[in-house]
Amino acid sequence: MVIATGCAVLLLVQVAADRRAHSAAQSGARELRHARAVLAAELAPLPARDLLVVSDTLLAMHSQLGVVTVCASDSTGVDVASAAGLAPTAWLESTRAGDVIRAWSAGGAPNDAPQPLMLALVVPARRLGAGPCGASVVRQRWRLALAGLPAVGAPLLVGAPLEAHREVQYVHYRSNGRWWLGRRARDGATWETVQPVAGPLESPARGGLTMRGLDVAGAVTTRVDSMAAIALVARVPRVARPTTPAAARRVVLPPDSLVTELPLRAESWTRGLE
Repeated sequence: MVIATGCAVLLLVQVAADRRAHSAAQSGARELRHARAVLAAELAPLPARDLLVVSDTLLAMHSQLGVVTVCASDSTGVDVASAAGLAPTAWLESTRAGDVIRAWSAGGAPNDAPQPLMLALVVPARRLGAGPCGASVVRQRWRLALAGLPAVGAPLLVGAPLEAHREVQYVHYRSNGRWWLGRRARDGATWETVQPVAGPLESPARGGLTMRGLDVAGAVTTRVDSMAAIALVARVPRVARPTTPAAARRVVLPPDSLVTELPLRAESWTRGLE
């Protein structure tokens, strides 16, 4: 009876250890999938011009907040509405001073070609209420007070898209003795506190996070303006495998690393327009 009880206890201990190893490995795999999903969603709508820095410990970019249509403009700001009255505009309520605005100038003369402009939001967007925009279409309109607008003789191009962006950084940082992938956004002249996105990851010395820019041919490039995708390698701490052959056969651990490419899907049509 003592021998049988001892064998049962050893079996239960081994099963519990196997479950802990499998649970830890599954948790690491979930963190890797989450990191990929977050970065893919952030990068997908961007062209290369919105990338600022790509390195192993830092990915900086102008993250897109949303796109609206220009209804009217003057020397202090612009009235905008949702494109075709369909695109949501709730994100405008979360805009901040210092957000980056990309728009198009109509030019100073009738035959002038539209010119791209990079402007800065002075104060958060202000709701104006419903009103005409374009061909007398009534839509919910917003007022954007902007710095750097051209003279009254060269207003923004009515009916053209206007993009709002915010500078965002993804960093490989250390907290409480562990390494994480974190995100922070610019808030005016300062930065938000870094918020964890996924982890824990391996340290930089152990290749916890590696990011490389790829051009349209798939070759590594350090020029952000020529990048068409980001090659991402992320690693979570390796989980110790069971020590006995029988246990190793029972427990199948998922991979402890992620190797993927995240395309900048807006880059293809942007290059086509240029």
